[in-house]
Amino acid sequence: MSERPLVGTVAVVGFPNVGKSTFVNRLTATRQAVVFETDPARAREIAKGHMSGYLRLDNYANNLRRLGWPEDDLAGPSDRLVDAIVAWGPLERIADRVRAHLRGGADHVCVQALAREGAPPWDMVGQIIGAIS
Repeated sequence: MSERPLVGTVAVVGFPNVGKSTFVNRLTATRQAVVFETDPARAREIAKGHMSGYLRLDNYANNLRRLGWPEDDLAGPSDRLVDAIVAWGPLERIADRVRAHLRGGADHVCVQALAREGAPPWDMVGQIIGAIS
């Protein structure tokens, strides 16, 4: 971790479906879902579980269609779509995806950590913050 204190760092945690995403969406439009898993099959399985809920909602699916994603990619969702939306792999690869948002002009990025069961490894989120500070 950086020697600088994590000034401006906020963690929004809570039970599923209680309004965390709605709250965060009002604060930021830049969000990066992440899976701390290096095995491609396991990482994509976790990501697909997360994405399937969003893809059942017309506003999310229609936005991806407008961006050019075909129905075949939305239906799975495909590995290609998962890899485009969810950062997974070693810490440095995940941190690179977060940095890409900052290089693209974002002044903040909401890191949405996903896990198969239980709480995501919050210590890893802290390491991302340290890596990009």
